[in-house]
Amino acid sequence: MTKSLSKWLAGPAGWDDVFVLSVKTGAVAFVALLLKEYLDAGEWDVPACTIDGAWVAGGTFALNAILKLIR
Repeated sequence: MTKSLSKWLAGPAGWDDVFVLSVKTGAVAFVALLLKEYLDAGEWDVPACTIDGAWVAGGTFALNAILKLIR
């Protein structure tokens, strides 16, 4: 159990993984936030959802970069 937990927390294998994971997470966050905005307000708020998705991608990049550096 401990070995699998430490492997999960080890982070991505390479810097390309850090970048790809961040881009994928940002894209998913953008789509999810855009759909949420449409369902809540009935309109598309693309600029705000783009900024929020970028923040999520940046946070994901920072976390994965830290995990990569301490690996």
